[in-house]
Amino acid sequence: MDVAVSSTRQVGLGEETYARHLPGSGVGAVAHYLLDRREHERRQLAELGSLDDLAALDAMLELPEEADISRESVSGRVQRIVARLPESAVSQSEDRLRRLARHPVRVERITVAVRRSWTAALQRVLEFSQFAERVLVCTSSPTHEQVLEASYNGVGVALEGDDGNWVLEPDAFVVQQHSAARWAFAERVYALHLSCSN
Repeated sequence: MDVAVSSTRQVGLGEETYARHLPGSGVGAVAHYLLDRREHERRQLAELGSLDDLAALDAMLELPEEADISRESVSGRVQRIVARLPESAVSQSEDRLRRLARHPVRVERITVAVRRSWTAALQRVLEFSQFAERVLVCTSSPTHEQVLEASYNGVGVALEGDDGNWVLEPDAFVVQQHSAARWAFAERVYALHLSCSN
């Protein structure tokens, strides 16, 4: 059965979008993201790279972004973790805290190329369900059953090529909640950005 190709929006994300291969064994994945230039420049000036401590990211989520908060208004655990962080991440006085750090990138999409195994590619792209919109890129038209499987999982399907064509547009990604895991993923992508930029 032939699968229809649609073109209600472009497959490409625009000139401001960067792409980095995500390390991992087996099926490769690519993160497409926008750099928060203000945060990037602030970190560069402060010589602050990526933040990879999950407990620290979780603690910082307890603090409002760029607003002073009373030290006593957060738990002792958060106070202890924040006390270890550099001033460029959290500004601290005797009784006030202010979170300066924020997500350095916004991951827009994860793409996985379908090469040998549709199942392996689908499993790989589903690993990123809580982080961004997900798309499988095929060298040839997928079967009707494969498109249904992708649709069930909210995964888009595009045909490989210069302009690309949608077989199935991905479900829009909606942030359900700001989590340390999501922030850590953004930091992981930012670390890749820094390693490729240096």
